[in-house]
Amino acid sequence: MTTIQVVLVDDQDLVRAGIRAILEQAGDIEVVAEGADGIEALPLVRTHRPDVLLMDLRMPRMNGVRATELVRALDNPPPVLVLTTFEDDASVLNALRAGAGGYLVKSLRPEQLIAAARSAATGDAVLTAPVLDRLVTRTRTVCPGLFAAERRRIPLLSDRERQVLDRIGQGMANDDIATELGMRPTSVRTYVSRLLAKLGTANRTQAALVAYEERLVEGGSA
Repeated sequence: MTTIQVVLVDDQDLVRAGIRAILEQAGDIEVVAEGADGIEALPLVRTHRPDVLLMDLRMPRMNGVRATELVRALDNPPPVLVLTTFEDDASVLNALRAGAGGYLVKSLRPEQLIAAARSAATGDAVLTAPVLDRLVTRTRTVCPGLFAAERRRIPLLSDRERQVLDRIGQGMANDDIATELGMRPTSVRTYVSRLLAKLGTANRTQAALVAYEERLVEGGSA
């Protein structure tokens, strides 16, 4: 069994201890290092090369948004999941714009935390359709036109790439996309990589927001 290695960054010792206990009870997840703020995140990622970086948004010295920007600028950076106590959509949007692959509210259930870490490690989506709906609505209010450039590149996609993008916008994982479209999971991963490059998005979470926004516009809900 392959073990998912996680670096955990949060300024509260008790929170880190609780999250570590939840993740490591899964059996296939190991917290290889912990940090207390964004400044500590970078050297930990460089040293341990984790499969996932799980990081709080609000921390002293350097917050999770800035740390996400710096981590994503590294060579072969890990997917970043940001943690927040409150569903602060403005901060979450800034983190997603910085390259975070998803976000988690600290009140979520243990099994949801474990599932999110697994999904992030395999490159699958972490955001569900209801979350996408709320974030797109919030984007229109606080960051209008945030994904306009990416949406203009959608015509560059092939028909199959567009089909895969549509499913990403529904929050579907690669295996589910493969089943629905009659493809091999390895082929889905290839198409995801191609469409991310064509759209200029940092990860599939940004692509999901682009796809969801496009679907709303096409459906006349804009």
